[in-house]
Amino acid sequence: MEKKIFISYAWTNEEYQGRIIELATRLRNDGIDVILDKWDLHIGADRFVFMEESIEKADKVLIMCNKEYKEKADKRFGGAGQETMIIAQEIYEKTTPEKFIPMIMERSLLGNEYVPKYLKSLIYIDFTSRDLNFEYKKLIHVICGKTYDMKPRLGKLPDYIEMRLQNEDEIDRYKSNFSIRLNSVLKMINDCGYSHEKLNMEMLGELLGLSSVNEMNKYYYGNEEPPYIFLDRMSDLLGLNSEWFKFGKGNPYQNRLRRYFNANDLYREIINEKAVYFFTIEATYRRELGVVVKKDKFKYVCYPRAFTFHSDVGAGGESELYSVYTFLKKLYAKGRMPSEVWYVSEQEFDDLLSGKIYPGLVTKHGRNRANYMLDDFIDLFRNDDEKQQYCSLYGKTFIESQKLIKTRLMYKIKSSQ
Repeated sequence: MEKKIFISYAWTNEEYQGRIIELATRLRNDGIDVILDKWDLHIGADRFVFMEESIEKADKVLIMCNKEYKEKADKRFGGAGQETMIIAQEIYEKTTPEKFIPMIMERSLLGNEYVPKYLKSLIYIDFTSRDLNFEYKKLIHVICGKTYDMKPRLGKLPDYIEMRLQNEDEIDRYKSNFSIRLNSVLKMINDCGYSHEKLNMEMLGELLGLSSVNEMNKYYYGNEEPPYIFLDRMSDLLGLNSEWFKFGKGNPYQNRLRRYFNANDLYREIINEKAVYFFTIEATYRRELGVVVKKDKFKYVCYPRAFTFHSDVGAGGESELYSVYTFLKKLYAKGRMPSEVWYVSEQEFDDLLSGKIYPGLVTKHGRNRANYMLDDFIDLFRNDDEKQQYCSLYGKTFIESQKLIKTRLMYKIKSSQ
């Protein structure tokens, strides 16, 4: 079956582009179809749409890692930065991380590979190796979904292990998959610090409209799994991924919400929600805004894509940044814009977007937050001297972002006159 790949790289110089074309040509000669901007991106086409569609069509995506690509990817700048925003989201969700193959094309003087931060955990192909033919063969195997070394056939477990497993199954037979998953959900929710109101079996039974807590207990303590319609009701009540709750597929809070690239499109969805929360990573090098909405008492949902909120962007990122500004202005006009942005760790940021953790965690008791960040952000025309205090509060990129938006806004005003 024919395999199709997409090559993501930075246009470093003509010599480097020649290396990329040489590799792409060799792959095509070996029966691997290649999508390459030099060959497939035509004049007048939308570059961002081309990248998104190419990544979706490809069986594998080769990410050519050199110094320039790493710098652009980490700063979300230029074409490499735009591709990063698409690819990183796929990797954060952990649904198909094996689709993306880092290719080491350059190393530092100390011998360290240039790999973007979001790719650090992935195994790579080393094209700085002396044995390029060996690395190329490994690459072909990976593209075709094979390992270079063949796995031996599976034998039978030793008798003493089989006996132990049978004994352990006897001990744990009363635990159903439902009880194991429900325990993990209750722990995530109750760890948020709402100490005055812990979610328990009795409360769950009442929220589900059951006649008695015994109906909950028969599934929780017994060997009986609840019917799917029951699991669907509980998934809807708590904002859970029903596929995970039923079969263990995906992540607990992985949802099917749309990924918005223009924040204004999100406005119509969330304007009537009970509450809206914004979160970001405390470190300023990757300032993006994630969005969580509260739908009910214990039901929070996190949108699976964050919005650009920094100034190191290309044309596509600048447009997205401007859409965030107009989106916040609309929320402010309706009196629905929160005055704070909640800080999360980098791991929590990724886990929230991918649905690994409870979205209500963003408001966990004692969590740091930046008060009035969003109010200050939309106040573009404040005295420049007063704005210098923003640098210490939010970082230099915050001020630079305002300048980009202000320029775009003034151009629109001038064009309408």
